[in-house]
Amino acid sequence: MEFFDTQNPTIMVMLVALSLALVRVVERLIDNLLKKRNGKKSLTPKPLGGCTGLTDEEHVALMRLDELHSRCDADGVPRWYFPRPITKSMDEIAKTLDKIAVRLRDVVKAQEVMNKRMDRWEDSTTRITVPRKS
Repeated sequence: MEFFDTQNPTIMVMLVALSLALVRVVERLIDNLLKKRNGKKSLTPKPLGGCTGLTDEEHVALMRLDELHSRCDADGVPRWYFPRPITKSMDEIAKTLDKIAVRLRDVVKAQEVMNKRMDRWEDSTTRITVPRKS
């Protein structure tokens, strides 16, 4: 067991996938051999939609996903596909919005400075006493 503990997890996943694939190949070979020998149909049932190892719920979900991906707009472009010019334009808009946000922060800082100066100016003008005419 120490050998498996020190190995990379991706290697373990690859070994499991390889062993499952090998089981499927051996199963297919045995099935073909029995089919030739007996002249009968395949002993292993065909899974729905040609996908192996899926439950009916998984198959329905996969078919729904396939249906969603096969829908197209009036131009024949799949609905889930964003053409490069659109994504490029969206990136440019995002960059422009970032620049606007930076400029707005600068405006707010300048406004705060102006408010402080106005407050100081108001304080200094209220201290000046104007002689009254009597």
